[in-house]
Amino acid sequence: MILTHIESVLKENCGFKNNSRFVVGVSGGPDSVCLLNLISQLDFEIIVAHFNHGLRKAAQEEMMFVQKMAERLGLMYFSEEMDIKQTAKNERKGIEECSRFYRYKFLFSCADRCHAQAVLTAHQADDQVETILMNLIRGAGLRGLSGIKEKTYTSFSTSIPLVRPLLKIWREEIEEFCKSNRWTFMVDETNKDVKYLRNRIRSELLPVLSAYNPGIKNALRNLGETLNQDLDLLETISLTYQKKSIIEEQPEKIILNADVFRQSPKSIQRMIIRNIYEKHFRGKIEIDFSLIEKTCKFISGDLNTTTLLLQEKIYLILDHQNVIITCSSKTGTHEFWPIVHEPVFMNIGDFEYSLTENWLLQISVLSISEVAQKYHENEDEFTAYLDADIMDSSLEIRNWVFGDRYVPMGMNGSSIKLSDFWINKKISKLARNRWPLIFSGKKLVWIPGFQPSELAKITDQTQRVLCLKLVRKD
Repeated sequence: MILTHIESVLKENCGFKNNSRFVVGVSGGPDSVCLLNLISQLDFEIIVAHFNHGLRKAAQEEMMFVQKMAERLGLMYFSEEMDIKQTAKNERKGIEECSRFYRYKFLFSCADRCHAQAVLTAHQADDQVETILMNLIRGAGLRGLSGIKEKTYTSFSTSIPLVRPLLKIWREEIEEFCKSNRWTFMVDETNKDVKYLRNRIRSELLPVLSAYNPGIKNALRNLGETLNQDLDLLETISLTYQKKSIIEEQPEKIILNADVFRQSPKSIQRMIIRNIYEKHFRGKIEIDFSLIEKTCKFISGDLNTTTLLLQEKIYLILDHQNVIITCSSKTGTHEFWPIVHEPVFMNIGDFEYSLTENWLLQISVLSISEVAQKYHENEDEFTAYLDADIMDSSLEIRNWVFGDRYVPMGMNGSSIKLSDFWINKKISKLARNRWPLIFSGKKLVWIPGFQPSELAKITDQTQRVLCLKLVRKD
């Protein structure tokens, strides 16, 4: 019996008790009408919530229908109206994506306001089958093929779950149950519109598949349940790897240890990245296979670049062994790469100069005896030992301009266009445009982060050494 099943889901599977408070999303269709009428018979406190997308002529009629039903049952009622079509246009999103986002935002705002234990929706077994087929057609992985979860947490609340008590009940059973109890419901005329993929699957694809396997719907539902169990196990395992990989976690900015991340299995890597995007960037980007795969390849070093921009919104930045995932280009540029805003002139001597709030240039002049073999053993790419005796009395620090050339140490005095040097070193345009360059006169003597210039190297004739050290502030 459907009522017994609902009670079992809410009490046993989800651990809810009598007198719990639930927000029920009610559209006015047979599924939500059935759920509302049945759950109102149990010892729970129910809040009815209806979201009017403003997409159909019958939308106002449906809203009034749900309101009257709530009043008849003596239940608290909330509704919200929105011009989803215009909102989707303004936000440059698909109507279905926009509808889903604002509907759930409304439902969870109701739950938060009313201190509810869960949000309930009336997704049923046919929805599950159609969702699995939709995801299969679009090229989904394990998560997509597992379909809809009976209980899940969303980005709208980390403490209030979304629960679907009818997920194992077929649409036909629900409609027959409504008719036998004389519960009236609204019929959405767009459910037969084949311009929507879900409707084409329902009316065209499933009948064809049924010719091959009359039990195809049961098979797909069972597939979803099996894969959901497998997915739960893998997600539990992935959380262990995720905790080890994440160094820092802030809203819209994550720092991962690339070496630790690379040691995890490929399937776990994808789960970690999906979890990060869903937690910190949901609503800002489309979380799909391509996004996750490119992110994993970037962290694994397969793309041979130190920066990557995804969907025009997500910056991936490789900072030595760390990977930064952020929505802010400013964060990446100022905090993790050396930067100078405008030309700076300074006399050679012992002092410090702040290039930005994050970067400090330390300058000192030492005798060759003081330096000894330090410059031979130097492995710090942001420290350079130069021949002070061939330098001008002042240094210039500036950004690169078109036409700049560099003579890197070890190239036998050959110069290279700085634009080619950036490409060879895989430095992105985002970083190179503000990277500090150290000039003595017209000679580029050092690019912090790389080898000094052949033109300023220490020789047997060197008496004084110019030590330049670029450090990141704590």
